[in-house]
Amino acid sequence: EKAAISLGVGLEFSWNNLRFDGSEYPSKTTTELVWLQASQEPTRNKLTLVNIGVPVLVYKTFENWRVGIGGYGDFTISSFTKLRYKDSNGENVENKTFSDFYTNRFRYGLQVEAKYKFIRLFGKYDLQTLFQSGKAKDTRIVAFGIGI
Repeated sequence: EKAAISLGVGLEFSWNNLRFDGSEYPSKTTTELVWLQASQEPTRNKLTLVNIGVPVLVYKTFENWRVGIGGYGDFTISSFTKLRYKDSNGENVENKTFSDFYTNRFRYGLQVEAKYKFIRLFGKYDLQTLFQSGKAKDTRIVAFGIGI
């Protein structure tokens, strides 16, 4: 028999793509994160964070659904920006820069999810700011997605 209430702990790998509108992109200086203007209008402009995390959720079972609420802790193992644009000859150019971009390497937050068979719908909210204090504008990540 399935328990009506259960505790779930796991290991999670996540890939967050933070896309930017316009032609400004982040760049790390010795003291802070600044926003530079791209010379060409980008076709792709994003900051990517690759994380490994541990979610801890309490689940309630309803028929075929499991609904969970809890928290998580994520550790960023890689981060990079990608700026893609067409040069004056119409050729695609892609610049990828690996750096920590003054992001907090450890982030934590709240998580909710609903599971039906092998499909998982989830929502996450970072309680920790994305960037280190005083290095960039206070930013928090809100993420929604589908997992399997």
